Formats: sequence, structure tokens, C-alpha cells
Amino acid sequence: MQPPRNLLKVYTDGAARGNPGPAAWAFLLVKDGRIIAQRSGYLGKATNNVAEYHAVIHALTEAHKHTDTVEIYSDSELVVRQITGRYRTGKEHLAALRRDVLRLAGGFSSITFSAIPREDPHIQAADRLCNETIDRHTGKGGSGRRNTAVTCTPIGVIRSPYTGQKAAPRQGRLSDALSEIIVFDEYAPALRGIERRSHLIVLYWLDQADRSLLIAVPPGQDEEFGVFSIRSPSRPNPIGFAVVDLIRRDGTRLTVRGLDAFDGTPVLDIKTYSAEFDCIPEAKSNKEKRAG
Repeated sequence: MQPPRNLLKVYTDGAARGNPGPAAWAFLLVKDGRIIAQRSGYLGKATNNVAEYHAVIHALTEAHKHTDTVEIYSDSELVVRQITGRYRTGKEHLAALRRDVLRLAGGFSSITFSAIPREDPHIQAADRLCNETIDRHTGKGGSGRRNTAVTCTPIGVIRSPYTGQKAAPRQGRLSDALSEIIVFDEYAPALRGIERRSHLIVLYWLDQADRSLLIAVPPGQDEEFGVFSIRSPSRPNPIGFAVVDLIRRDGTRLTVRGLDAFDGTPVLDIKTYSAEFDCIPEAKSNKEKRAG
């Protein structure tokens, strides 16, 4: 018997160091064997069971955007048996979380909950997301890295005709639409001489991006890539990058062509584009390298 065409398989995991201790949740949505979404979040101090419940709650909330037919998989047999009523939920805070799960589950036409071994590769992937999330928030990564927060202050704002994803082009260079960069007055001296440049590099903060996404499928392709190897706007630190044509400068207002940013996007920095140093004619894309 073939599974329903709109079936989503959902893999969830929660982790706590100390139980209770620093905790996180994570989930993966899988359709036809391909990960279509993955998320994680930090809970602060919590128990492992609380983290497992939060993983299911967040997963159901996201899955409802995609389908009404889901299979939920978790490596916590306790939580699965509590949700399905085979075990009693004695603690009130867990009972409240169970009620949230059942309320969300009622929005699906078909839903099942199953416990599977933690060795399942999708469960392992969710577990890695949990641990990476805890590392980012506690500064205790096991790789010797420095988990130091970096603070950036916007130097301006973008005014563009794009108000959402459907209106914006896939890449700014594919559109002739004009946008404006409004540089804040306190940074006006930094614009001195910029009108002599024909092209600029603009760095901006994609404030509506999904910062938990690590794997995505580029438009027009059917292969998954890590976000560091593609140009997805969703990534751990969603910094947008565009090479734009400088049309004119009016005081602190720069009119440019080639931006794909939404209206109101914060600008982090502006640099001059150098054809000598920034142009690499022999560079290849993923498509070209695969074809070759």
C-alpha cells in the first residue's frame, strides 16, 4: 500500500545537560525521503522530558503549514506513551504540555506517534541540532571554538519595492528595479567620495530569515546542500550580500539597482566593488561543477 502523497514524517528530539540543565528542542520534517525543514530552539534550564515535549509541539506547529497527514517519531518512549495515553502523565507541567500536543494533533486528519531507536539517522541529526543549540547559548562547545556573541549596529535602512518573498526576485541582479539605501545621519561622513564609484557591495541583515536552517534545496534543483554552500537567505547568521549599480547619491540617500532585500531591511555595511579583486571569471557554481 502506497503512503499518502501528502504524508510528512516528523522526527523530534529534546536534550538537557544535567536534567534539569541547559536544554533545547529540535525537529526535522521529511517528505519523500527529503528534509524540507528543520528547526531548533533553546529552552534555558529544563528537563529532558520537557525538551522532548517542546520538540513535538514546535514540530506539529510547523507541520500544519505543510500537510494534514503526519507520522511523528521520537526516541523518547516515555513521552510517546504519555501522549498516546498508555502511560499516565503524573506531573502537572508535563500534563499541560501533553494537552498542547493533543490540541495541535486535533488539527490533522491523520496523525500517529511512534518511538524509534536513537540510532535512527534523522533522530541523530535532530540530536546534533539540540547540542549545537545548547553550545551556542552556553558557550561550551566541544570544538574549542569561541561562542562569543557579536553585536552589529545598522548604519542605514533599505527602501525597496519588495514587501515579501513572492515579490522579490531570486537574485537582485535579475531585476532592473531601483531601491534606495538611506544611511543614518551619524554615518554621513563615511559616504565621502562614494559617488565616484559605479558599483557597491552592500551587506544587510535578513531579519525575516530562519536562523535554524542548515540544509536547503536551491531553486530549480532537487539536491540538498548545506546553507554554507548555497545562497539561501536562511542560515545561522543571515547576512545578505549584493553587488549593486550606484545610480546616484542625494546626501545620505543612495539610489541603487540590483538589490533583492525587502523594504525596511537593516543595512550593516557598504563597501566599494573592485573588478580587479572581486571578479573571479573561473569561479564555478554547484551546477557547473556537477556537470563537469
